[in-house]
This record gives sequence, C-alpha cells and structure tokens, in this order.
Amino acid sequence: MAALTAANMVPVFRNGLSDQVVLYAVRDVTTGDTYTMPEFSIAKQAVILGTTVAGTESCAISGNTVTIPSGLSGDAGYMLVWGASS
Repeated sequence: MAALTAANMVPVFRNGLSDQVVLYAVRDVTTGDTYTMPEFSIAKQAVILGTTVAGTESCAISGNTVTIPSGLSGDAGYMLVWGASS
C-alpha cells in the first residue's frame, strides 16, 4: 500500500466546470494504493480498468482520495472519475 503520485496517475482527458469527469492513465498501481486527486474537491464515483482485472472495478472514495480496489498488482490501465471540481 502506497501513496501514488502524479507519475502514477496521469490525466489524459478532462471535461466539465462545477462537476467534471477525468480519465487517468494509471501506471504501476497495486491493491490498497491511494491517490489524492487535485482536480476534485469531492469525488463521487471512480471506476478502474486494469490489465490483470477482468473488467472494471469500483474504487473506494473518501473526499478527493481514491483507494485502488483488490485484484491489481503493479498494474497499468485507466481510471474514470466523476465529482465536484476543486
């Protein structure tokens, strides 16, 4: 379990003003890792698609911090997040 940095979570698409959607390219993420998203004051929903996960998994969210769900180990993929802009 580690605190991820911007090197692990790269925004590749962003849309919205008061509420927004951000698509992140994720790199080298493992179950239990956390990332505090500066683009959000409060995140409402986050879904991740990793290379070792068969399909998508919902992420746990607390404020603007997301926790990577089970099943990932040094994974890459994408994470889509919706919430209130910061």
